[in-house]
Amino acid sequence: MTIATDIVDAVVIGAGWAGLGVSHALAQRGLRHRVLERGRIGETWRTQRWDSFRLNTPNIQTVMPGDTYLGQRWCGDRRIFGL
Repeated sequence: MTIATDIVDAVVIGAGWAGLGVSHALAQRGLRHRVLERGRIGETWRTQRWDSFRLNTPNIQTVMPGDTYLGQRWCGDRRIFGL
């Protein structure tokens, strides 16, 4: 194993959905950082899926930074969020 000795501003643990999003945000802010992942990038997406899984958040919240959302801009009751 190689030990990195360079100095960074942040370390992101995990290269899953959240880790990659955080990495992008850090890069946009010009912060030096490293992403540490035990397996391959996005490994959980490839190997730990199940057909019955559903999110309880609007799908617009799962768009990665810098990506274009192709669905409806809003899909809920705006009154719930005071909009």
